[in-house]
Amino acid sequence: MEVYYNTNIMGNCASLDASFTNRRGERLRPLPVDRTFLWEGQEIFLPALYLGEAGAAADLCAKFSAEEMRAFLEKWNAPRRLSIKNPEDYEQIDAENPGSRNFTARIHLDAIPLKNAMSSSINWYPEEILRFEAHDTKEEWKNDTSAEILMEAYGCDRKSCWHFERIFYRWEEAPILSPTKVSLILCANPLTLSAGHFTTRNGMVIRLPDSLDYSVSADSLNSLDFSNSADSLNSLASSNISCSGQVLKVLHPVTGQEYLLTLQECRQTRHSFEDIGAEGIAGCMVYPEYNQILSYSIAPEIDRELFDIRDCGEADSPRPADAGETPGKADGPAAVFMAVKSPFPSGRAAVSALRFGPVEEVRWRTVFLVKPKEDAEFAFGLS
Repeated sequence: MEVYYNTNIMGNCASLDASFTNRRGERLRPLPVDRTFLWEGQEIFLPALYLGEAGAAADLCAKFSAEEMRAFLEKWNAPRRLSIKNPEDYEQIDAENPGSRNFTARIHLDAIPLKNAMSSSINWYPEEILRFEAHDTKEEWKNDTSAEILMEAYGCDRKSCWHFERIFYRWEEAPILSPTKVSLILCANPLTLSAGHFTTRNGMVIRLPDSLDYSVSADSLNSLDFSNSADSLNSLASSNISCSGQVLKVLHPVTGQEYLLTLQECRQTRHSFEDIGAEGIAGCMVYPEYNQILSYSIAPEIDRELFDIRDCGEADSPRPADAGETPGKADGPAAVFMAVKSPFPSGRAAVSALRFGPVEEVRWRTVFLVKPKEDAEFAFGLS
């Protein structure tokens, strides 16, 4: 297997054009490893490390069953997948897809950590999965040439599905070209799981009929019966309650732990993007300027990287400026990202999607980020 530094895993394809080949980095020297690790029931195969003056690389081969993949495709058939329209649905399908449970890996050589630089991945599927997908979509399906090359080079089991992850590393100090000890730390990327919904309308909080959440005022929290009876849910669904001091109960979708959200303020804001982009560009664009900012706190405390509140809707897309409008300076559609801080001490803030007009109502969803596996370290020697 030829591996070039900082070259996408698709660079295995022998038919790459000359312009791409000329952009390849240094060719790395293979160091055979040929070890399989069991990570919470999943086989991870490390055939070799690749080393050079520019840096290092590892091809990690993660095995998952064809039965699991077929069950996923039966549930998420082609018509259902094509009907997906919002970020929440995309996150759900990504969480359930055994072929998208990506991970990264840190490596220490001779007890010296390497710095992660970039990664790329590709999947390979056995014939039964390709036939099933072709029958479902009425289109021909086949594996990418690069995936076939990896399967052949590493002798992987062709009755199973495979996820290939190529990770490049930079040397922190001098290159380590003949290591004797390796430490591999596998880290699963978190999945995004929605735990419930609520709506703010003109600075008030209302319940949605299809929501499993319920809301109560902070003053009456201690006296409320937390049973999910139909009567109590219906009465809450028909009421508008001031956002200030409003408390919502949220259950973690995996552990079942109860969290209480205290909504402190929901205010509408308007932003100016007149100076966005570069000077002197024709075809200026107009950007959406309105959104809601929701300030809240959560108890018990949870790491900010493990919990979020997000708008269920999507932002309006920038459009060409009409006569009389004040445009921003940009040469085409662009996404606008915002980061804000809560005005309340120790508080958090959620930002709704940007719209062209005032935002009267936002449907929010509470989101937990969950790691499907614990990090695992595997240490071994090289002869």
